[in-house]
Amino acid sequence: MIAVREGLVVVPDVAGVDSAGPAPPDPVPLPPVPLFQRITLVVSALVVVVATIVSWPRAAESEQVTDQPLPPLPNQAGDAQVLLDDNSLWAERAQMPTRRTGLALVAIGDLLYAIGGEGPEGPTGVVEVYDSSADTWTRGAEKPTTTAYVSAGAVENHLIVPGGCLGEGAATAITEVYDSSADTWSEAASLPTPLCAYALAVHGGQVYVFGGTDGREMVRTTYAYDPVIDLWEERAPMMDARTVAAAATLGDQIYVAGGYRDGQERRTCAVSDPREDAWSECASLIAGRSGLGLVGLGDQLYAIGGGGFLGFNERYDVRTGQWTAIETPLTGLW
Repeated sequence: MIAVREGLVVVPDVAGVDSAGPAPPDPVPLPPVPLFQRITLVVSALVVVVATIVSWPRAAESEQVTDQPLPPLPNQAGDAQVLLDDNSLWAERAQMPTRRTGLALVAIGDLLYAIGGEGPEGPTGVVEVYDSSADTWTRGAEKPTTTAYVSAGAVENHLIVPGGCLGEGAATAITEVYDSSADTWSEAASLPTPLCAYALAVHGGQVYVFGGTDGREMVRTTYAYDPVIDLWEERAPMMDARTVAAAATLGDQIYVAGGYRDGQERRTCAVSDPREDAWSECASLIAGRSGLGLVGLGDQLYAIGGGGFLGFNERYDVRTGQWTAIETPLTGLW
């Protein structure tokens, strides 16, 4: 109508009429709102505010309960693309015989132990041993309790595997120990609470477990296990709750990086000082990663793979306090 009034648009029915037209009349002020209507509006506004305040905690609680503690698995296999070539710093070795995710992976000397995990038919107790010098895989005694989203810590020749997911969201508190020299399993003191999808690292002969899920919600607890006295103790909790993060010991500290929370892969990095039982922050990862591998080597950390679409791995230098991108043998969902 403004365009018609200004003559920018000519309407056929009014052609020939002065488009400028007479000046519009002055606006007539509205009568004041009656008192009872004003009171009604104020009361209605107060009711809305009170209802919002009362319902707020319930909405937050509902959001926390419905948040999935574990990232969804890819819908199909083959989402990762191999990038190896003649100039690559990576080399392909003998493939793991049993495909699975959420497994425990730990080294003793030249041997790498792959324990449990989620296979095509659900949680498994499969144990496969990789000999890096011979580039071969062999089978070990199966883990008595089939669990997924577990980690393992090596203390001398024993592999300590706490908790794990049993399937359909349930978690267990059982701790099982694998004697690598005898190829046998035994049971140790249970975790204080069921846990799976946690981060794990070994420091000073003790096994540290960070975060994860108890089967209902994410937690930020920290537990330390002393295999000498077969006892779990609670330590200072993490600054935030996460699942499928990764932990690694570097010097006198334990780094916990990545993870999954609120439907997203996280870039979070935190440092635990076991001597002081205190936490501090470190530089965030370049990319959000869940279910990643984290390795301490020399004075550097290496973050390998993880959830999300990734085209690089990362290296952290404690001297500069920065993460930098490094080569990856696979790109995509790894």
